[in-house]
Amino acid sequence: MKQFFCLGLTLLIGLSLQAQMLNDPVYVNCTWQPRTDIKNANSTLSQVALEMGVTMPLLQKTQTKLYQSVYYRNSNFSHKNIGLQAFSTIHDARYTLTLRQQLYKNFDVLVMPRLLLRSDLRQSVSHKDLFYAGVVSVNYAVLGNPNFKIGVGAALNNDFRHNAIILFGMLTYYAPKWRVEITPLTANVAYKLQNKWEAGLFVHIDGALSHIKSVPLADGSESQYLRNYQILVAPNLTYPVYKNIMGHLKIGVAPSRNYQYVDNDFEKIASTLQKMNNSFFVKAGFSFRINN
Repeated sequence: MKQFFCLGLTLLIGLSLQAQMLNDPVYVNCTWQPRTDIKNANSTLSQVALEMGVTMPLLQKTQTKLYQSVYYRNSNFSHKNIGLQAFSTIHDARYTLTLRQQLYKNFDVLVMPRLLLRSDLRQSVSHKDLFYAGVVSVNYAVLGNPNFKIGVGAALNNDFRHNAIILFGMLTYYAPKWRVEITPLTANVAYKLQNKWEAGLFVHIDGALSHIKSVPLADGSESQYLRNYQILVAPNLTYPVYKNIMGHLKIGVAPSRNYQYVDNDFEKIASTLQKMNNSFFVKAGFSFRINN
């Protein structure tokens, strides 16, 4: 039950990423997590991740809008544990189509198919590096207000379980002074201050299944897949840099973070679970904003 709750909450926080990509169609972020002890092991792990995304409109009509998005993240790990050496670098590339179709009166449907490449790229790219994801939701504009929407939907998810089907709800609210986004994988609440400054709270559940070079295990078997999971919580500050260039800064905590190998059937291998102690993180970046 706890796993399904986390998956549902995770989904309630990837559409929020998509919302950011529509308001900020070009962005670059860097996340640093300092060296942190691994529980019940004499080893530590640190991580630096660089991510970037670009969103481009393909079709803009009154009732139909279609976008394409390209996203890439490079995560570099530094650690002492020999069993974790197989994932010193993980690449995460995503191509997403986003279709929003207006239906009867205050209803619209959102369709988001996504192709993912997640791998350490230490071998030639193959079908094992590719994963699929997607979202379908029906949304309702509350009291006819297009800036206040609630919705329900279903998603194909490959962040924590292979080809899991998840049901979820979502809420977005935009006002002159407030922005609230509770959508698959991120929850973001922001209050707009003067001169385009914003302050708020950010919660993100980050996870992925990634294909890696085969790792020999203690029982003589091998693993070719890695599962990682973490929760990030931080106050969020957005500030103008130059014209439509916005700066973003988050300094917060990761109260839950772990890594684990899974077998070729994507079942978790209990003996390989690596739980991290609580740690802080810093995330900073820039974006080009077209809709403030």
